[in-house]
Amino acid sequence: MRLATTKAPSAQEVNDMVFATILVKHTKSNAIVLAKDDRLLASGTGQTSRVDALQQAIAKAHRFNFDLTGAVMASDAFFPFPDCVEIAHKAGISAVAHPGGSIRDQESIDYCNTHGLAMCITGHRHFKH
Repeated sequence: MRLATTKAPSAQEVNDMVFATILVKHTKSNAIVLAKDDRLLASGTGQTSRVDALQQAIAKAHRFNFDLTGAVMASDAFFPFPDCVEIAHKAGISAVAHPGGSIRDQESIDYCNTHGLAMCITGHRHFKH
């Protein structure tokens, strides 16, 4: 993973991002995985929109009373708009891993820099249909 933001992830966040990236690789696209402390908190799977997948994952985590503060988010594809990082940030997510590759990646990176999130780019897209 390559650091894309001014804030670097903690060692635990890096570990959780690697774990979440492995899980998201095996999750039906469009996919979002939320993880914290070496645990899967929730995933949003098989949605027509990445925003819908993220909202599904957040709702699922909340149904089980999981605290998303300090959790990480992994996506199976890039974020073409900063909406997902904004939604994740408001839910308590502190670090993001995604493949990168959108011509608008900088908008998501800028959001993370402005709001103190760490973001790493993996360079590998995963789609499971």
